[in-house]
Amino acid sequence: MDEQTNGRQGCQPAISEAGPTGGPLAAARYWHGCSDPLNRRTGSLGQDDGRRMQLAYDTFLSPETARAIKLLGLLEGRRVVVLGCGLGQGALHLAQRGAHVMATDVSPARVALAAQWCAERTINGRLAFRTMSADALELEDDSADCIFSRDVLMYTAPSRVATECARILRPGGRAVFVESLRGGKCMKWLRHRSSPREWEPFTHYLDFAELGTLGGGLQLEQCEGWHLLSTSAFFFLFEWGSPWGYRAALRCFGPIDRQLIRFFPSLQRRAWRGVALYRVGERGENA
Repeated sequence: MDEQTNGRQGCQPAISEAGPTGGPLAAARYWHGCSDPLNRRTGSLGQDDGRRMQLAYDTFLSPETARAIKLLGLLEGRRVVVLGCGLGQGALHLAQRGAHVMATDVSPARVALAAQWCAERTINGRLAFRTMSADALELEDDSADCIFSRDVLMYTAPSRVATECARILRPGGRAVFVESLRGGKCMKWLRHRSSPREWEPFTHYLDFAELGTLGGGLQLEQCEGWHLLSTSAFFFLFEWGSPWGYRAALRCFGPIDRQLIRFFPSLQRRAWRGVALYRVGERGENA
């Protein structure tokens, strides 16, 4: 995990067309053909891609994502694996905090674009990219201090991802998952109206309880639900690309949501996103 970002490093041949039409392979094919920084459209880079890439980077540290990164603890000099790095905005944030980051993604095309974009930015730690699936990590046992994952479990087999995370984490290591949740009927309706229809065949949203029971050798430390009314902020961001509307909605509704969840914890089951922190105990402790 000591390699420097270098253009198309770690890229592999294009994804095979063989195999089933649903599940992880279908997800891999979709993301291989999606270069939109906000993940709302497929196809090649557009003329406004630079603006959207910067917008995706600037808004990556949403409240729940910032909370997840805080739960990882001190990052300076630590070995961090990022699952499903996409176009690299999250991996770059972690490397800028001094972490030694191995960013992974199932799409070689996205890995190449992420490496190219990040190579032009200031990095305080180290940052390398490799193409691999989150449920079959080509990394050594006990090779990572931390794992960061955002919106990956819903495209994979969560139990297999958890097992792989437990394998590559050193004893005492932490894994934090930020995941879009199934939520209640209102959340399902919003997703039906706003999410790309192409996602439906290969997307399985976890409910709040599932996010807190991954198992596979990982031990849950805490699990939190985020965004009820403030889910509207992400509509401004994803549908209209409006950072002003996004930040205004967060400022308006975010504090209300935190108070609602504080007094009525059961509302976390209806939240749009969840944050779960897991750790790996001493070998033998997890047996």
